[in-house]
Amino acid sequence: MSTSQSIRPIVLILGAGPNIGSSIAKLFLSNGYRVALVARSLKTGTPAGDTLEVQGDLSKLSCIPESFRVVREVWGHPSVVVYNGMFTRPPVLISADDPVGASRTHLSPDDPLGDGFSLETFQRDMTVNATNALGAAQHAVEGFKALPATAAKAFFYTGNKLNVMPSPGVLFFGMGKIAAAHMIWECSVAYRDRGFKFYYTDERFPDGRATRGAMSGEARAKLYLDLVQNPEHLAWHHTFVKDVGYVDFREIDRKADMEGRYE
Repeated sequence: MSTSQSIRPIVLILGAGPNIGSSIAKLFLSNGYRVALVARSLKTGTPAGDTLEVQGDLSKLSCIPESFRVVREVWGHPSVVVYNGMFTRPPVLISADDPVGASRTHLSPDDPLGDGFSLETFQRDMTVNATNALGAAQHAVEGFKALPATAAKAFFYTGNKLNVMPSPGVLFFGMGKIAAAHMIWECSVAYRDRGFKFYYTDERFPDGRATRGAMSGEARAKLYLDLVQNPEHLAWHHTFVKDVGYVDFREIDRKADMEGRYE
């Protein structure tokens, strides 16, 4: 490996799906990053140029340490880590062979604790949406500590509005979002003085509604690159609008909750 290659930054994308993951990879590649992609549908192999593919199932606890090990042994420590393993394609329970690596179980919105409720399924969903996100953050920080002080270091959790909005039909999914958001909040405080950034990102429509299946991969990729390149630590709960950027929706969310409007 040449010296010029060895100092090029690395972004690790855990959950390399066709929308957000692909958009992040494309934009970071065009900005001088080497990109490591992790997904169930990929096969671990040697790098193809500046791209490294790693097979990984985010419903397995072994996925995180193994993914970081492969990237570290091939290239080194990633300075940017994206946990993107939570988005699924509606409207049914995700299948075991879905390539994205997400987990969202659909329950009855009127009786989420009734028929269809399963603690085993809950445990699987939480592994994908929260537990492995925590593990990824731990491994990311381990790498951040080993990188030069001048390197821009950031951990992103691709979230949604469920950390501030109920949706009983996806109870497990929402619980995972809340757990992940709290983890990001805590880490953003704990590691701020070391220059490690942590962001939970949530794309909205301009009126504050959740974008759900209309999330823009390109908008999120641009946001992530902007946040990495910005020397400042911005809001950890990063609600944003496509083509606008960060928008503080806290008052709108509070009012909607008081009025029972959940969308």
